[in-house]
Amino acid sequence: MTQGKNITVAILYVCTGKYICFWDEFFNSCEKHFLPDTPKHYYVFTDQHFAQEDAPNVTRIHQENLGWPDNTLRRFHMFLNVENDLSRHDYLFFFNANCLFRKDISLDFLPADNEQLLVVRHPGNVDKEPDQMPYERRSRSRACIPFGTGKDYVCGGVNGGHSKTFLRFAKSARDAIDADYHDGVVAVWHDESHLNRYVLDHPHVVRHAGYCYPAKWKLSEELHIEIRDKTDFGGHAKLRTTAVTARGDDLVTVAIFGGLGNQLFQYAAGLAYANRTNRRLQLDTHHYDSNSSFPYSLGDFCIDALIGTSRTLPPNKADRFKYLTWKLLGRSPRLLRERSLAYDERLGSEQGSVYLHGYWQSEKYFAQSEDLIRRHFECKSTLSNRNLQIANEIQSTPSIAVHVRRGDYVSNQKANSLHGTCSPEYYQEAVARIQAETGVDHTVYLFSDDADWAIRNLNFPCQVKPVVGNDRASAWEDLKLMSSCSHQVISNSTFSWWAAWLNRNPAKLVFAPQFWFRPSSGVSSDIVPNSWNRIENSSNSQQKKAA
Repeated sequence: MTQGKNITVAILYVCTGKYICFWDEFFNSCEKHFLPDTPKHYYVFTDQHFAQEDAPNVTRIHQENLGWPDNTLRRFHMFLNVENDLSRHDYLFFFNANCLFRKDISLDFLPADNEQLLVVRHPGNVDKEPDQMPYERRSRSRACIPFGTGKDYVCGGVNGGHSKTFLRFAKSARDAIDADYHDGVVAVWHDESHLNRYVLDHPHVVRHAGYCYPAKWKLSEELHIEIRDKTDFGGHAKLRTTAVTARGDDLVTVAIFGGLGNQLFQYAAGLAYANRTNRRLQLDTHHYDSNSSFPYSLGDFCIDALIGTSRTLPPNKADRFKYLTWKLLGRSPRLLRERSLAYDERLGSEQGSVYLHGYWQSEKYFAQSEDLIRRHFECKSTLSNRNLQIANEIQSTPSIAVHVRRGDYVSNQKANSLHGTCSPEYYQEAVARIQAETGVDHTVYLFSDDADWAIRNLNFPCQVKPVVGNDRASAWEDLKLMSSCSHQVISNSTFSWWAAWLNRNPAKLVFAPQFWFRPSSGVSSDIVPNSWNRIENSSNSQQKKAA
């Protein structure tokens, strides 16, 4: 074993907000007991000031208080911001803020192999079989460990190793967390879930639970590091108090489900409500855990919302008793379920913390927050090379985006009886009117989920360029291209609705079908803004006359 005086160890410590209360005892106990003869340097990520911040072996790094759960979920992002400084040390170790060293820890604690990540067995899962352990089981998370796999369950509060090994893990965890967030999922135990996934596939050494053991628990192993009870310091709620903490009364939660068009309506309604009531927006994306008809697609936009977890969301229907108790007793956040597809005035007058469940398909829900919505719906991802070329073409010529929605509107009997489809005559009349009103010859960019049908059945008196090749995973690229056109002819589809709404051309002409739903369905809707032009959809109007 290398002599302690010949190596340097960096201690990574996050104590934003009121978590600074743990620092003094942590620092003093670590200096006394953790590798006592080895030089240690402390990197303290905090928005607070403390007595030792000017000490030669302490570096204070200002860290904005991100609130919970981001203070823990984003810790690897924090560490990698100072990667160059950390890489100068031989070893890196992270300790939870409420760790307290109770007994000397010698150099034997370090992993014998520099490629091994050092982890600590979780004290609450010592004797469990892998299928009983609280791994992340959802396949859409990068932290997923399926049933039938797994070995040890390790805790997120103490881990480390050789600097190269730890930084390699930190980068992997950061990238996995970012990819999850893009896809609308947060692992059940945040960074700890990603740690468990990582150690399953990489060299590691496991230390016993006495190196991360909760105070007041009965211990069967030698206690080295105690996890202080947060209730002695005011509890989680007090310690996490901050303007951005995910507490129920501070949040507006909106259920996200369906395709991209539906998701944009739900997000816009939730964001406008959160903005009006000075709350933070949280998204419930659990629909996508079990339904893969459409992917969660908001990650490609500049949204700013928490992705809800089981600890920040109200109970779901799987826990029937808790769900009914929450729903029937009107507990916070109060459930506000959409009554119909017409504008629901309750959303404009409600003031408290709510859980919004519905489609919310009307501009009236967010008209007062238009600039904010537009900023959030800017695309943050880069168009593919092929789509970038199309975008440049669109910008250089007068253009009309024509969107033809068929798909399940044709193949699914229930969807067809509700929505119907727009006739070829509808699209052709709309394009002709744009040409006539502007007096300019346009190029039609044709978008459809059934391009072959659209090409065969639609005849326009101008150049037509079908846009094909994008799928549901890249739907945002179609949306970007459509909204870049000079004018829009939309189908009875929320997807093309948003392309028209997001079009920033002040002189744009938008044509929408007179009947968003089949007249025979009896469904009313406030989806089409008054400023848009409406054309009677001949196929739906014929059905109305025949009824």
